[in-house]
Amino acid sequence: AGKILHLLPKSKRFELLQVEHDVEKIKSAVLASPNNIGSPSLAIIYAVYIPKNLFKYRYRGYRMALMEVGSIYMLVELQAKSLGLACRLWSAYTDSMVCKVLGLNPALFFPMCVHFIGRNHEIN
Repeated sequence: AGKILHLLPKSKRFELLQVEHDVEKIKSAVLASPNNIGSPSLAIIYAVYIPKNLFKYRYRGYRMALMEVGSIYMLVELQAKSLGLACRLWSAYTDSMVCKVLGLNPALFFPMCVHFIGRNHEIN
């Protein structure tokens, strides 16, 4: 069984989500289309809580969210590559399906992309 962690922004720590999630349902939501990406060890789902971004940045909230997610995944990519890990960015999924399996309200949370990370032989 896989674990789902949530990054707490203030403390920069992870919390283990206590709600039971079916890993196979998450896989099928994220990898809905026929694919051949291999079997990565880790998937990071970058999701934005839109009300917070709109409150913080007003009408620029969505744009700022995109820029922040881009910065974060590039930093993760650089660190993973320095450790000799392969990465693949993925966006071929349906937002509402990802929100549903994670228990998120799709009107409030926008899944921006999925970042697969693993050893070179795990990711095609």
